[in-house]
Amino acid sequence: MIRSALFILPLIAPLPAASGQQLQDPVSAHVRRLHGGDAVDRSQAAKALGALGESGRSAVPSLVQALGDRDPFVAREAVAALCRMGPTAVPHLIDALDNPNKSIRHHAAVALSRIGPTDRTAVKAIVQALQSPEPQVRRRACLALEKVGSAGDGVVAGLIGALNDSDMTVRASAVFALGSFGAEARDAAGPLGALLADENAKLRTVAGEAIRKITDPKPTGKP
Repeated sequence: MIRSALFILPLIAPLPAASGQQLQDPVSAHVRRLHGGDAVDRSQAAKALGALGESGRSAVPSLVQALGDRDPFVAREAVAALCRMGPTAVPHLIDALDNPNKSIRHHAAVALSRIGPTDRTAVKAIVQALQSPEPQVRRRACLALEKVGSAGDGVVAGLIGALNDSDMTVRASAVFALGSFGAEARDAAGPLGALLADENAKLRTVAGEAIRKITDPKPTGKP
């Protein structure tokens, strides 16, 4: 019986770990997939990187490049991933506003409009993006400025300029953003008043609401 037990023990003993074997870095693995040939795999890789949050910050440059992916679903997941990384991604997204690739510029503006960065350098760059030749970028810049929380650094002046934009969606977004600043945007009351005669009924309505918020803001803490 003893001899049988001695014979079995070596068979059930745990195998030693492979020499020098290390766990693969998940960020690097997902980045490699992000550059792969299969769109579904690229999309899943972007989503996985987003799930890592700020711990996946080393993947931000690759995700920014993925904003220009030929597959729109990959670009969408790259936007979502960068948004989940938050402030870590902002400097790279600001740089991407000047990227030669139109899709990267557009999707970078989308991400910034969702993050709403408050860093002064970022805010100034977003104000500058109001001059972009692309209406999608200009509109998203307005939406981003709505979230910055401060009317300084040329924000109000830039948004007042956007009230004359050739694109109605940009003008409407600028109106909403100005209204969000309340009394801080008092300089915009006059230019907003000019929109009360606009041929677009919706624009007239939102301009009137913005003027009310600026000239008669509700006291803090009151319903």
